[in-house]
Parts: sequence; structure tokens; C-alpha cells
Amino acid sequence: MRPCTLFLILTLTASTADVAGAEPHPYRNSWKRSAFGAPVYAAVGVRAGFRQLLNSPEEYGGGVSGFAKRLGSGFATHTVRVTVTHLVASKLHEQVHYQRSDDPRFKIRLRHALLSTVVTRNVDTGRNRIAAGNLAGHGASSAMATALFYGSGASTAGIALATHTGFNVVKEFWPPRNKRQVSVPQPTGKRPTNTFVE
Repeated sequence: MRPCTLFLILTLTASTADVAGAEPHPYRNSWKRSAFGAPVYAAVGVRAGFRQLLNSPEEYGGGVSGFAKRLGSGFATHTVRVTVTHLVASKLHEQVHYQRSDDPRFKIRLRHALLSTVVTRNVDTGRNRIAAGNLAGHGASSAMATALFYGSGASTAGIALATHTGFNVVKEFWPPRNKRQVSVPQPTGKRPTNTFVE
């Protein structure tokens, strides 16, 4: 199946998923923002252009045809990753979006950003847990890329997780905080809101 065709199927399925009179799931709006929209299309386009420059994978070739294949596979794998992530996270009540640390110390903030790829927070209890949704999403998209498009599942998943971690670090430190910004006061014995519990 061609990448563009698969992405079209996924998009049509997603756009018709609402049932008349059905109450939207709490995670649905988050999923829509993560899966579709101008920022997402721009990011996927940039990644496709970068892969075009590297001629990766070689099987796609060059020119307009090669770029179209990379763009289609990029949209398809992105949609699968986001969908699986939200499906699993919704069942486990996991936080799916990155939250910056309230701790002002550089090392703590860096540690928080690095761990956020594999550790998340339960939205009901506030306790930390393994980010099953995020890991499942990356695993599913990597498996699809391997089965339908190119590459090794393990290496594809590893690159995707490393990229995700890099973006988390950027989100943690950019844009810079206002120097007057301070951590939200916490009751005695509790840690800052977004800092991982040891």
C-alpha cells in the first residue's frame, strides 16, 4: 500500500469517527490537535524534506515522486503514533502533553525533560508512571514503517524516541522563563507540581 493512500484512509477514518449524538471523549480534542493542523503538517513536511536531502530511504528515490512518498509515509506514521498514544493514554488516564518543571534548578529541569519521554503522570492521582501511551505509539508507528515502508523497527523506534526527547528538552528551556517567575508554593512535605518524585 502506498504511503499517500494509507494516510488518506487514516484521515478519512479519523474525520468520520464522530457518531451523531455521541459525547466527545475527553482526550479527543487533544488527539485532533496532535494529529492534524498546520503545525503538524509543517513539521512532517520539514522532516520529509530533511529525509529527501539525505535520500533516506533510498528506495523512495529522488524528485517530486520521492518527496511525495516521504511525505505520505511521514503523515501516516505520525497519525498512527498519535492515535495509539491517545488510545492507550486515555485508558490509563495518562497525561499526554509535555509539562515544564516548576523547579528552577537546571539539572532538575534537564532530568525532568529527559525522563518525560518514558515517564508521565496519572491525571487522576498525580503520581508518576511509565508512559505506556507514548511508548506504545512510537512502537506502533515504527512497526508500521518497517512493515509497509522501510528500515528496522528497533532503529526507527530508537530514533523516534531520541527525537521526542530532544523536543522535550527544547520545550523545557524555550522560551526562557521570566526571571521573576517562581515555583508555585506547595504545602509542606510536597514537591513542586511538575518535578518527578524520586
